[in-house]
Amino acid sequence: MLNRMHARRIICYYMFHLFTNLLIDAQDEKIIYNHGLETKSCLSSISDLSYTECLNHFRNNKTHINVMVYRRRFRLCDTYFVTGTISYKQEPGSMLAYRPVTEQKDCLALFEKGCKDDGMYTIIPVGGLSIQAWCDMTNGGWTVIQRRLDGSENFYRTWTDYVCGFGNRSGEYWLGLENIYWLTTIDSSLKIEMEAFEDVSSTHADAQYHTFRVDDEDSNFTLHVSGFSGNCGDSLIYHDGKMFTTKDRDNDEAKYNCAQKFKGGWWYKGCHASNLNGLYLSGNHSTYADGINWHSCWGHYYSIRSVVMKVKRNFP
Repeated sequence: MLNRMHARRIICYYMFHLFTNLLIDAQDEKIIYNHGLETKSCLSSISDLSYTECLNHFRNNKTHINVMVYRRRFRLCDTYFVTGTISYKQEPGSMLAYRPVTEQKDCLALFEKGCKDDGMYTIIPVGGLSIQAWCDMTNGGWTVIQRRLDGSENFYRTWTDYVCGFGNRSGEYWLGLENIYWLTTIDSSLKIEMEAFEDVSSTHADAQYHTFRVDDEDSNFTLHVSGFSGNCGDSLIYHDGKMFTTKDRDNDEAKYNCAQKFKGGWWYKGCHASNLNGLYLSGNHSTYADGINWHSCWGHYYSIRSVVMKVKRNFP
């Protein structure tokens, strides 16, 4: 009989791949030609090499590159670190060599291998499954676990949705509690970047936590957070040690379901000082505390324009 965590991982895997409709073929020791799916790769190009020299370069850099294309006509050796399916059109006089991508546990690992462009990458958290995540490479390899931009995605969702993740990786999304759990089994930091509309004096706020961890599903993904620094108050520490609650799974300390009352999914206590998965209400709102709220900066009647939550390992 499958235990609950194993069963949940299978459900999340199929939900994710059904939702994204993406193939991660480099993980399966093959590459599809001309498939045309967008991926992220890191390119280096060396000119004036023979095929043998190019092949030796490929063989001697097993941890930094996994695809080689040699163009004999130009004596050009292109090598890549590919994190998903690539599109490659065979050219006369060109040779292709490849090997399975080594498991990259997070965006920092990709950054350390030379991937410097922001975008969607494939990562495999230690102990977890292959997933797509948005990587903030501009600031050093942060893995984005949540993003709100324009209200295009519904965040008033069920327990299963919050466990497995939902949304558009290049837009609004939630990476999934199961994935966040695996990412934070390694000592990690959390950074939250928030932006308000221009009708208030404080339009930007940052909150960073030196320690951020989420427990597994058996503990209802209990939050552990400490070591705050920021410029607009700490509205997350109130939720430290609290379990995650959704509209169909009540784990908070209030007499009612906080997720139902405040229209989100969060580590509610009784109920919240922050509600970053609340309704997208575009600034001031008359309803109490059901927007994207960060109380210490904007109170319970102001829903901010955008927020990004991202994590990064503290140590190699």
